Amino acid sequence: MKEWIGSIIVFAIFAGIFEAVLPQEGMKKYVRLILGAFLIVIVLEPWMGDGWEAALPPADQAEVEEAEVVPVMEAVTEQYDYYIAQALRDSVEGEGVYIEEVNCILSEEGRLQSVSVVCVPESEDWVVLSLDLGQQREEIDRKIGELKERFEKMLKTDVVIEWRT
Repeated sequence: MKEWIGSIIVFAIFAGIFEAVLPQEGMKKYVRLILGAFLIVIVLEPWMGDGWEAALPPADQAEVEEAEVVPVMEAVTEQYDYYIAQALRDSVEGEGVYIEEVNCILSEEGRLQSVSVVCVPESEDWVVLSLDLGQQREEIDRKIGELKERFEKMLKTDVVIEWRT
C-alpha cells in the first residue's frame, strides 16, 4: 500500500514538473492526456490484479536473482577492464611497453580484487638478438617488477603481469 501511494505521489510530482517545463501551449493538452492515462493506470493498479502483467513461468528465486546479476556483473567487469587498460596504457606511454590485455577480478560486491595484465614490447628495442638471453631476462624481470609495483600503487590491489614477446 505504501509503495502504491508513493508511486502516485512521485508520478504526480514528475508530471507537474514535466508539464511546467513544456515550452508550447499547444502540446500541453496532449501531454496532459497521456499523463492522465498513466495516472489512471497507476491508481487502478491494485484492482487490476496479476492478469495484466506478462505471465512468467514459475522459477526459483535464486535463479531469478542469478539471471539478473550475471549480465550486470559482466558489464561492470568489462567497464573495469576497459578503463583500467586505458589508465595503464597512459601510465606507460613512451616506455616501450604496450598493455595488450587487462582482466579484472571483482568481488561479489563489485569491488576490484585483482588485475591481470599482459604486456608486450612496443618496439624491437626490447628484443635483443644476441646470445646473452640472461641479461635480457634480467632487464624484463626488472621492468615487470617496476610495473607491478607502480600498477599496484595506482590501483590499490594485487596485480599479476605476464610478459609476452
